[in-house]
Amino acid sequence: MARLRGNGGGKPIQENARLLWRGYDMPMQQQKQLRRQLEKTAKKEEVIERLVALPGIAYVRAATFVVYLDTPWRFTSKSALWKYLGIGLVREKSGEGREYLQVGLANWQ
Repeated sequence: MARLRGNGGGKPIQENARLLWRGYDMPMQQQKQLRRQLEKTAKKEEVIERLVALPGIAYVRAATFVVYLDTPWRFTSKSALWKYLGIGLVREKSGEGREYLQVGLANWQ
């Protein structure tokens, strides 16, 4: 037990560990609370409910997608939207060499 009390000059290590755990728990509780609030708000939106009906789509992902598409005129084509979202595939080939398929990202210049 002496090792857990430190050198006798400061707070015991146990108390410091408790403070560290509280510091970890607070953001986790805030995250849970924010997620619940987002779900509550998202359930009021028909378009989000329809997206959540798709396999693999939960409220956070559906709400994020809707936020991105809130201003669809920013995208000149669906390919540009896919690249912006990080889901656009691009085929690249140099000369007679192999063809490569990769995720194309938007140019942020």
